[in-house]
Amino acid sequence: MIKLYDLTATWFYSGYLRPASGTWGTLAALPLCFGVAIICGIWGLILGSMILFCIGLWASHQYEIKTGEHDSSRVVIDEAAGMMLASIPIVYYVQYWWMVAICFGAFRLFDAVKIGPVGWIDNNIHGALGVMLDDIAAGLMAAVVIMGVMQWII
Repeated sequence: MIKLYDLTATWFYSGYLRPASGTWGTLAALPLCFGVAIICGIWGLILGSMILFCIGLWASHQYEIKTGEHDSSRVVIDEAAGMMLASIPIVYYVQYWWMVAICFGAFRLFDAVKIGPVGWIDNNIHGALGVMLDDIAAGLMAAVVIMGVMQWII
C-alpha cells in the first residue's frame, strides 16, 4: 500500500536511491524545476517552492513520526523545494544550456557544505521546519551567487 507521506517525503521514492540520496532527490526534481522555469518563470518557481515547502513540512513530520528517524537521508522533498529556488537563474539565462547543471551544482554545494545561514539553520532549527528551511536557504544562496556571477561575466 502506498503511503502518501512516504511518497512525498522521499520525492517519489528517489530518496531510497543510494549513495547520495540528496543528489538523487535533486536530480529527480530537475525536470519539474526546468519545466516550471520555462513555462511559469520566476513567480512559478517561487510559488512551486512555497507549495513544496508546505507539503514537505507535513510529509517530513509524518515520516519522522512513522519511522522514528529525525532528518532521515531518505527525506528529499526539501531538496526539491530548494532546487526550485536555485533554478531561478534558468529563467534569465535559458539560452545557456549549461545553466541547469550550474544551478544543480551550486545548490548541491551549498546544501552539502552548509556555510552561513544554511549551517546555522541546520544546527539550530529542529524538526520538519529545520529539515525544510536549510534547503530553502541553500537554494536562495545558489540563485543569488549564480545571478551575481552571471551579471559580472555578461
